[in-house]
Amino acid sequence: MDSALERALDIVARGSSRGRERRAAILDAVRRCVPFDAYAWIMTDPETAVGADPLAEVPDLSRLPELIRSKYLSTRNHWRSMPGPVATRAGCDEGEDDPRVAVLSTYGVTDVASLVLGDRYGLWSFIDLWRIGGSFGEQEVATLTASAPRLTRMARGLAAEGFVDDARTGPDGPAVLILQPSLVVQRATSATEEFLAKLLPHEGPPVPAAAYNVAAQLLAQPTDGDPPARSRVHPGAGLLAHPRGGVVRRRDRRHDLANDTGGPDRPLRREPRVLAAGGPRARRAGGGP
Repeated sequence: MDSALERALDIVARGSSRGRERRAAILDAVRRCVPFDAYAWIMTDPETAVGADPLAEVPDLSRLPELIRSKYLSTRNHWRSMPGPVATRAGCDEGEDDPRVAVLSTYGVTDVASLVLGDRYGLWSFIDLWRIGGSFGEQEVATLTASAPRLTRMARGLAAEGFVDDARTGPDGPAVLILQPSLVVQRATSATEEFLAKLLPHEGPPVPAAAYNVAAQLLAQPTDGDPPARSRVHPGAGLLAHPRGGVVRRRDRRHDLANDTGGPDRPLRREPRVLAAGGPRARRAGGGP
């Protein structure tokens, strides 16, 4: 590993930061050695590899659903199929039909370094580093590759922090979101806002980022053999939640958004439904329901 990056990560490891604050500190350390203009670091369910807890610094967060959707639908440098821990756009066919390429081009992104942080215990997270103007050089890719084992251990430690207990409890009642295929929220239960605020605390209205990831996986899976559209989220306080996706099919003469239909004149509308488990499904890790 680059000695300067190793020293910077040592300082982060000795510090008192936790959770997203620690992730931001790790990215600052990486950025000093390998510059980038924007990023997305998504913690994942280690079993399903579905995103659960994203941290992002991108030019327009209002387009977050579009960004997440394109990441799951893209086949370029997909975190489940990358042959190594780091890949860039330089080694890919351009593929004009790829949804991720189309979205990133609107930001002026010229290269993306994708990192997968996984080990024999599971896949803990993936990171996309954006560069606007220029590309990542061989030495920079080598630095990121050499740092991947250390970053994986740090990501696994961050996941473990979610089991640290305190006095917070989960919301009462189920949290359910119904999303359009574009991931625009259509409806939600009354407990949803409280639940989302615990999953991704920040100023302003809650962002259903975990739900976007589950729904995007639901849209991306063409067969039953694909990873399930669910993730286990550990927002801290020892809480363990289970966002999981399903499909709402309804008859609609005006729209045919389904992969299958209910007949030539009565198409079924196919919409992601995310059950972001609250109440009895959000339980303290290691405890009962």
